[in-house]
Amino acid sequence: MPPVRPFPLPRAAALGGLLAITAVVARRLGARAERKSQAGRSLPGLEALRLREERIRLLLEYSTDITSLIDHTGAMTYLTPATRMLGYEPSEMVGVRVITLIHPDDLPGLLPDLQRLMATPGATFTYQSRYRHADGSWRWLEVTSRNLTHDPRVGGVVSNAREVTDARRLQDQLRHEATHDALTGLANRVLFGRRLAAEVTGGAALLHIDLDGFKPINDTYGHHAGDVVLVRVAELLRAALPAGAVAARLGGDEFAVLLPGAGTATAGRVADRFLAALTQPFEVDGRRLTVGASVGVVAGAGVDPDALLRRADEAMYRVKHAARP
Repeated sequence: MPPVRPFPLPRAAALGGLLAITAVVARRLGARAERKSQAGRSLPGLEALRLREERIRLLLEYSTDITSLIDHTGAMTYLTPATRMLGYEPSEMVGVRVITLIHPDDLPGLLPDLQRLMATPGATFTYQSRYRHADGSWRWLEVTSRNLTHDPRVGGVVSNAREVTDARRLQDQLRHEATHDALTGLANRVLFGRRLAAEVTGGAALLHIDLDGFKPINDTYGHHAGDVVLVRVAELLRAALPAGAVAARLGGDEFAVLLPGAGTATAGRVADRFLAALTQPFEVDGRRLTVGASVGVVAGAGVDPDALLRRADEAMYRVKHAARP
């Protein structure tokens, strides 16, 4: 029996099959190359993202500003390492309510605005306040807070704080120098006038004081001795005053005292305590020096502040002239 021969394929069919196989192989090779190409392109993108995240981490790590996130209860949920400027590690401050760190004297004035900030999505509030350091001291911080509770990416109040202790101390020093006598530390005429204007509507008493025998001390022993006497007089005046009173040096050897809500009887008792203290001599460079004082006492309510001060001045001069031989 003759052998069976394969059925011969037409030449065109054989060529078509070869092309089909080649096309499949080419597609697979192309797909593999595309995957490699995409992987090659994605690696630089991931690396760039990693570098950006690392840059942000380093910026937060070495920033001198404290960035914090506060939840709806006022408790901190995130803090940057700059929290260490207050002596705390960020981890130990998580869960602590911000208001527990604010100075008790500052909190009452800030609380209404802080409550509005927490209750108003999108609100911003900037303020300065003293914050408690871990060592028990107080540091001034300037804080800017923005309520982003409505933003699902944040869901809290973001605050940025920077320390301004040195700047605040300088500011307070300049303000004090502008309103206080440089020698005695008492209020100056400007501050005394402001306080008098604020208190006289509700009633106040005034003492107008002029020292007796001060000029001979200056003329005989010099201005240094006179300055020492003025400082000692200011100390005695402070010691004679009740709480809430304001003592001022109006200039030269002239002083004044504002007693809010007091009448002439109370003011008279204050004047007597001060005059009694003046009877003790001052030790200045080994010398025992004494001065007296003439004190005018007036009281009034709802009157012109300048008019009340003039009345006290007139009362003082009446006392001075009456004491002359």
